[in-house]
Amino acid sequence: MERWNDGTMERWNDGTMERWNETTSNKVTNQQINKSTYYIMNIQFIRNRLLKNLTGILSVILLVTSCEFGEEIDPDNSGDPRDNIVDTWRSTEISAIYGKSSYLVDISKEPLDSTEIVLSNFYNLGIDTEVKGTLNGYRIHIPVQEVNGNQLSGEGTIAGDFSAIDFVYEVDDGSGEKDNVTAEFNRI
Repeated sequence: MERWNDGTMERWNDGTMERWNETTSNKVTNQQINKSTYYIMNIQFIRNRLLKNLTGILSVILLVTSCEFGEEIDPDNSGDPRDNIVDTWRSTEISAIYGKSSYLVDISKEPLDSTEIVLSNFYNLGIDTEVKGTLNGYRIHIPVQEVNGNQLSGEGTIAGDFSAIDFVYEVDDGSGEKDNVTAEFNRI
């Protein structure tokens, strides 16, 4: 229903337009409405209907494309989803204490556990320093662990095409000030 400046309201009934006088509730005949007003009302009706339909379609598309499915990731069917992230990565890190830095991190498979990975040089602690993580779908969980006097823990999210990993983690070196860090890993 649409309200017009002349005090009438429009409604559609079985595909035909009817206008009603808002104050008297009497039907206004089409003869009382000039042709240009009638065409303008039709255009507005079509525009409003199209906008509603497009909004609904766009909402469905956004909902479907933003969904992240929890199935195991193994597009090359090798049998081990960790193969998708085993590589050398460039970490671009923003630390609350040290600021921005960039360094290399190697990700490899933990041979004794089929869900674990090993991150060498994580937090730039040295290439011989290993941090353990668990792979679950597109997520990497770094449980609380002590590495070279630093207690660290965090989470990582893997991009759908396996080209990047976004990490958020916390490091406590025992000094009383915890370092909150974000890092983006990109394949080199």
